[in-house]
Amino acid sequence: MQSANISGKQNVDFLIYDKIRWENGKYQEALLDPIINQLKEKGLSYHYIKYGSYKPSDLINELSVCKAVIFLCTHESQGIAYQQILSTNTPILAWDRGGYWQDPSYYPDLVKYEPVSSVPYWDDRCGIKFKGEEDFPSVLEHFNQKLQQQAFSPRAYILENLTLEISAQKYVDIYKSLMK
Repeated sequence: MQSANISGKQNVDFLIYDKIRWENGKYQEALLDPIINQLKEKGLSYHYIKYGSYKPSDLINELSVCKAVIFLCTHESQGIAYQQILSTNTPILAWDRGGYWQDPSYYPDLVKYEPVSSVPYWDDRCGIKFKGEEDFPSVLEHFNQKLQQQAFSPRAYILENLTLEISAQKYVDIYKSLMK
């Protein structure tokens, strides 16, 4: 993926990336609507994209005009979508509710696994996490301050931790450790 967010021509404050896969109605009312209301109250502009309903070029186009992403996902195993966003040097304000892995095909009767994360590969250069609607307003303010200070460098995180070469070496190291 090319670096979409390097041109400096971003005129939209946020791209809301909605990857909420279960209980959409519940989270629409309890999370997404309050976030949108908060953005409107603060005079912040946003675009919206729903996981699974766009082409890769649509995401690149959105990232080229948005300063940052609000990433809404209950949990990730690998997190390829948000890693693609980080690779464009676009900071993320990530909903990271924690708790149990809640795939309704398994939870709570067959599998109870915790803790989960929506951003399993992450450090402070990538952005900031929030737990829910309650802490979103204060975290949004802090995130915007850091964004204005250009305090994030998500692409650097990707290049230091998640390139194909680095990931392949980690795999080989794990394999070798198991062979001992």
